[in-house]
This record gives sequence, C-alpha cells and structure tokens, in this order.
Amino acid sequence: MHSAAVIVVGAGPVGLATALTLARRGVAVQVIEKRPALSEASRASTFHPPTLDLLHALDVLREVEPQGRRIDEIHYYRCKTGEVALAARFRIGLLAGETGHPYRLHLEQSRLTPVLLRELARHPGCGVRFGAELLAAADNGDHVEVSVRSAGGIGRLRAAWLIGADGAGSRVREAAGIDFEGEEYEKRVLRVMTPLDLGCVIPQLAGIAYLQHGADSISLLAMPGVWRVIIRLPATIGDEAALDPAFIQPLVRNFLPLKADLPIASTDLYRVSQRIAARYRSGRVLLAGDSAHVTNTRGGMNMNCGLHDAHVLGHALADAVQGNDGALDRYAASRRAIAADELIPRTDSAVSTGPGRLDELAAIAADPPRALEFLRAAAMLDIAPPMEASA
Repeated sequence: MHSAAVIVVGAGPVGLATALTLARRGVAVQVIEKRPALSEASRASTFHPPTLDLLHALDVLREVEPQGRRIDEIHYYRCKTGEVALAARFRIGLLAGETGHPYRLHLEQSRLTPVLLRELARHPGCGVRFGAELLAAADNGDHVEVSVRSAGGIGRLRAAWLIGADGAGSRVREAAGIDFEGEEYEKRVLRVMTPLDLGCVIPQLAGIAYLQHGADSISLLAMPGVWRVIIRLPATIGDEAALDPAFIQPLVRNFLPLKADLPIASTDLYRVSQRIAARYRSGRVLLAGDSAHVTNTRGGMNMNCGLHDAHVLGHALADAVQGNDGALDRYAASRRAIAADELIPRTDSAVSTGPGRLDELAAIAADPPRALEFLRAAAMLDIAPPMEASA
C-alpha cells in the first residue's frame, strides 16, 4: 500500500493549485486523476485580479499571463436590432490600490493546468498519477484509505488527509456522504465561438461586454484568437434548434450590428446548476472547487472561487499537518459561507436584466466611490482570501 501525507483527487486547476500550495509548504502530496492526461476541454476562461495575485504568489503567473488576453474595462450596452449604445463603462484600473493586478486575464483554464503541473513536479515527493480512478474512500479516524483503479488493476493508497477536487460529480463527496444541495437553472447556456474581431463590429469594444436588448442579454468575451458569445436560452428551445445557425444568426443580430452572418468556429450548449455541499469537511476528507460549489457562469466567478478555496485549504492543511487541526474547521466554515452568502447570490443577481438595470449601472459608473465598490465586487476582491500563508 502506497502512502502520502495528502491525496488530492482531480488534476484540474483547483486540485493542482491545492497540491502546489501544499508542496510549497513542504507537504508531500499525491494527485490522482482518472483521465489519461490533463483535460483540454474549453471551460472556465476568466481570471480575476485576486486570482492573478494568487497565481503570482504560486510563481506561475509569469508563464501563464503572456498566453492570455488582458482586459482593462467592462462595458454594458443598450441594444436595438442593428444598433448598440454604450450605457456604462467601468475601468478595472480603478482597483490599482487594492491589488497587484488591476485587470482581468482571459485564458482557457486548460492553459493554466500544465504550468501548475510542471511546477508541482519540481517538488520531491509530489506528483500526479494519471489514469487512476477513485473507486472508494474510507476515513479510518487516524488516516484515509482509498481504492483506485488504473491500468495495473485495483490498488489502495493511504494518506493522512483526502481532498476532493474532482468536480460537480465528485466521487470524494459521495464517498464522504455529503449532500450537494441545490437545483439546475431553468436556462441553458449557448456558447458560440467566432473568429470575427467583434471590436470591428462595435468600435472600442471592451474585452468583456454585456449587451441588453429588452429583457434579453448576451455576454461577449475576448479570448486569444477568438470571441465567445454567451447566450442564455429558455427550456422551451430544443437542443437541436438552439445549435442551428438558422436560429443563432437572427438571435445575435438582435444585439450586434452585423452586415453579414457571424462566422462561427464552434458552438456548444450546456446546463448549469446552483449547488453547494452541505459541508466542506467530514473528518479527514475535505472539498474544494466544483466539488464544493457550482453556480451560473455570469461574471466568471466559480473557478476563481475554487482557486481561492485552494489557497485557503492548502495553507490550512499544511497547518493541520503541523498539528493545528482547527485551521481546517475555519476553512470549511468560512469558504462555505462565502459560497452560500456571496458567490451564488452574486452570480444570480448579475444576470438580472430588469428595465432600470442599465440606468442603474450608468449612475454607478459615473460615481467614482460607487464604481470602485462595484468593481471590487465584480473582481471578487471583497470576498477573496488574503495572500498570507494561513487559514
């Protein structure tokens, strides 16, 4: 039976960031990942200022940042078919006194994980075991034992602590008997990738923009080499119809003053949920990231919150290895409260498109103290953990 101080299940951004935080504190950590290699799926894409501070503290930002697209403003537009008018403009640089990185970085999360993996591999006794699927986990009081299936068969691993960073369908959470409370959102998300530079369609368009047409809205995100168009669709529209260009083209024309059809590189349609783990700790088992919380995609906050979990949990667990077990209870209580009381309500309110919403945003943008408060919330600075090495 192999053993390590900590086993992390899941080699996504949260699992690897947790493992790297532990490794930098001198804790031996083994990550197990059921996939044969790091995921290359197109998923989360936004890194907020405090998350950039965190990646800087992990000494990986210098390699990650040149791959991404820096975003310095947030725009809100009022649309009529064929027309757009800027309603509110927020300059993220107003946060310069509150963070070392007063901007957003747009980059696929799959570009971060290889950098985290390489950095983790530099630490003796730490690494990732790919093609290893968790089958079962048991907390035996003074240690945790897990069963893992790999190409060599079924084996057992033993550790002092087990971390579930294995996504919304977490096997670790299930093994610990922790409920995942919540529900699926009624609206699905249609994501359209276009190679067209939307800055040529809307002059001086910010790299993150929200366009409102009546009660409907879409989001535009500038990525390296492509733009994402994010559309929320009611359940009455079938999946096949939603992915049909004959449906997509007139829909985007409600918002964008296009002179021809929008070039489409790819489309995908997915459902999103609002869920939170009943608890983040069960004895020697802990949860972080999507294993602990999921919410809607507006504002790009869920992965960032997960990376903040990783920072707090990594340091708390390093303290626990040294005998300060109370740090883990503080982690579990504080991070769950942030997800329940701040993250989920905030992402829900961000999709509001009430009749006075754009006028309200315009008034906020014109008032510097209110604009700063708005930007702090949009950047998650008010709910991000400090970068000190403690829980």
